[in-house]
Amino acid sequence: MEVAMLHVSTSLSAGRLLQHALKEPVLILDYDFEVGNLKHLELPVHAQLSDIDEPVKFWCCNNAREITALYYLCHQLPFHLIKLMNLSEHLDLLNWDVRSTNEIGVEQAKMLNQLEARQLSESEYNHYQSEWQRLANESGDLRIMRQQVCTNQVDYYDDIIKYLIDTSIPNEQGLVHPARIVGEMLGNTAQCISDTFFHERLKHVIHCEGIKVIGSLKEMRDYQIKVPGVVHFPIYNGLEYVYVEGDGPCKVILQPLDEVFIGYYYQTDDDHFLMMNPAGVGHSKPCDDERHLEDYAREFYELIKGLHIKSFEIIAYNDAYYVAKQLVKMYDLKVEIEHIDSLEDDDIEGRLMMASIKKDQSDEALLDGISIQSDSDVVSKAMMQNYTSRKLYEAAYKRLSHWDSDLAKLNF
Repeated sequence: MEVAMLHVSTSLSAGRLLQHALKEPVLILDYDFEVGNLKHLELPVHAQLSDIDEPVKFWCCNNAREITALYYLCHQLPFHLIKLMNLSEHLDLLNWDVRSTNEIGVEQAKMLNQLEARQLSESEYNHYQSEWQRLANESGDLRIMRQQVCTNQVDYYDDIIKYLIDTSIPNEQGLVHPARIVGEMLGNTAQCISDTFFHERLKHVIHCEGIKVIGSLKEMRDYQIKVPGVVHFPIYNGLEYVYVEGDGPCKVILQPLDEVFIGYYYQTDDDHFLMMNPAGVGHSKPCDDERHLEDYAREFYELIKGLHIKSFEIIAYNDAYYVAKQLVKMYDLKVEIEHIDSLEDDDIEGRLMMASIKKDQSDEALLDGISIQSDSDVVSKAMMQNYTSRKLYEAAYKRLSHWDSDLAKLNF
């Protein structure tokens, strides 16, 4: 009777999936090989591997956690016992760029198990042993994958986490749920790092920066973050606005509580912009009615004064153009107005973006990821938020002292 091969996984969820899919024994090394002092792992992991004297099939992808575990496996077992099932070598069969063994399903596991696992060569084995020694002796408790597994300090992502806090759009109380920050990090880094790590770093940033929270920091569900620099404007005609400011390049969201989008202000390194929507300031009165223009203009001027804006441009859709002109006329503002007549214009995306940003970027880069909808409020909000977030994150990364290829791969 054929004895089932022992499979090895470094993930509890992936290990249980393999057990369910293959109906064969699976050894689960559920340790954070990507975070922490590797020398502290040697004793507990060694205890699980010490009795192995037959070939094992190690399941992995090209990420820091699983490749570091492979190095340790080579540190503990003779090379002829190690067979490798690296999913990153079979992406053509999986039809997507899988980053971790956690990402495959039962059917994919069954299909891959039909393939012959690769026997390590002696030269590979020796190289992996030396890589383990290198990583174990390096100073730093965070490992990320570039061309190889690299060691970094645990505060590697702290600047980005701080920037995400500063630039997050808060709720009406000026609060942001920590799960949003952790989710941004998980979804936009090329690395396979746990939510637990990012949450611990988030709590560290909150503590070090003196950021206020509502609730207990023990669990993500137990607290919310008070976004720094958030103040509430007075209420104008029943609408309340929120001012959000971050370090360096900042953005300000004019978000009425009734969810009628009024305007979007943002600041880059050199420019300030205020977006006005065709609905004026959220009332049913027509924007082109001269009886109401002064009322609209006064309300926008109060907002501008509150923001301490020194220079900006106005991009006005349709009838909002009349409000913009009245604003300039009443207060003798030195403001350039871009008037867009119709949202049905085929070139609306390019006209809006090029009017907003006088930079040497291509239309393709500016329009990446933007979907156009018929409703003008949704269009203006979606387009400006998409563009602004991309520019702000880019600016944040360029300010980081540890800018490198890993950060360049982030998808913000």
